[in-house]
Amino acid sequence: MFENVGNNPGDKTIEDRFFEQEVKMNLNSFMRQFGYGVFYSFLKLKEQENRNIIWISECVAQKHRARIDNYIQIM
Repeated sequence: MFENVGNNPGDKTIEDRFFEQEVKMNLNSFMRQFGYGVFYSFLKLKEQENRNIIWISECVAQKHRARIDNYIQIM
């Protein structure tokens, strides 16, 4: 989890790695039996989707087109 963590152009921050781990855990909750955790996971994945949209729009606004691909993929 801590590989390629840093401030270099190709590296991700530790916060991004934690968000990636959270996305993986939320996606795995859909593979289990029905429960209330599915609703929580759905909301957390929607929050991550909003963060991704904000990230992409900020990169476009600040003309950092090379960093647009640094968002956290959900699926």
